[in-house]
Amino acid sequence: MGMLPKGLDLLNADPGPYGLLPLVILLIGIIWVQRRRYRQSLQNQYLHANFDGKLPPAEIKALQRQVQVSLEKKPRDQVLTVMFIDIAGFSRVAEGQNPQLLFRNVNSHVRFISRLVHKHGGVIDKFLGDGILCYFGFSVSGQVDRSHANRALKCAIAIQRENLKRCQKAMAHGKPIYPVRIGLNSGSVLVGDLGRGHRIDLTMIGHTVNFAKRMEQCSETFKILMSATTKELLQDFNVASPCVNKKSIQLKHYEGLKEAYEYNPLMAKADIVTKAVRYFRDSVGIVRKEERI
Repeated sequence: MGMLPKGLDLLNADPGPYGLLPLVILLIGIIWVQRRRYRQSLQNQYLHANFDGKLPPAEIKALQRQVQVSLEKKPRDQVLTVMFIDIAGFSRVAEGQNPQLLFRNVNSHVRFISRLVHKHGGVIDKFLGDGILCYFGFSVSGQVDRSHANRALKCAIAIQRENLKRCQKAMAHGKPIYPVRIGLNSGSVLVGDLGRGHRIDLTMIGHTVNFAKRMEQCSETFKILMSATTKELLQDFNVASPCVNKKSIQLKHYEGLKEAYEYNPLMAKADIVTKAVRYFRDSVGIVRKEERI
């Protein structure tokens, strides 16, 4: 009887005035506790298998503390802030590098970005090889978060600032750098589970996602381009700040000019950014000036 406490022998125990009833109750209690621990262990394994790398670790731990997790399978229509992060000129970068070295560098890049996304409460939808699609404001438990635009912008700022530090370190050793473009858009999306069987695959669809991708495509490296809807949701956002540049841009598959706001989190380090951009262009053989790079 491996589940019984050490030293407990039911066969030779003194039944006492109540017979074996107390021992039976004790045995039932021990079995119940062991079964509960086993179910909790299976639940924790299930949560890790499905959400590790996608949800913030804090939310996974919160789910693990629940006695029984009930995940909503029905798609949920919710206002979120979507973020696209893309490594600039990745095709050209990949052409001139050893594949194994490129893989290690990109993996390191994705890891630091994922860490910052989770730190700011973001959910990673999917890895795109040379980029990441994530969103802010969604919780598996159904909690409403109205500060998702602020957290998304803070996350984007943190990514660009840390990436510049990584670029500086790489340039000092003559190594490749990986500038990124970031696009933000806020709006209604449909979030649901596209997984099969016991496998959960949370993903989102909708016009908001497509528009966020267009924001990223029009963004410059080391900067952030956000839609007007994201700007409207930001709390205490100063449009008059020298870091903000209101733009009218032409987006692919969209008619007319669209309002957007470019945020430069590295204005105080313009000289370093200029050096990094020049270093990147030289390393990948970009001769002509491309506005978004």
